[in-house]
Amino acid sequence: MHTLLEFLSITRGIEYIIAVIFLLVFIAFWKLFNTNKTSKDANSKEI
Repeated sequence: MHTLLEFLSITRGIEYIIAVIFLLVFIAFWKLFNTNKTSKDANSKEI
């Protein structure tokens, strides 16, 4: 990396990778917590 343009290009690429990883992890946790709530609600209705 000798120029500012190279630095900005690499930094922007890393930012996009971090953002995509964050979104995937967020969706995974969201689904995990929602499935636990729905299963608890279903169990309480059976009683």
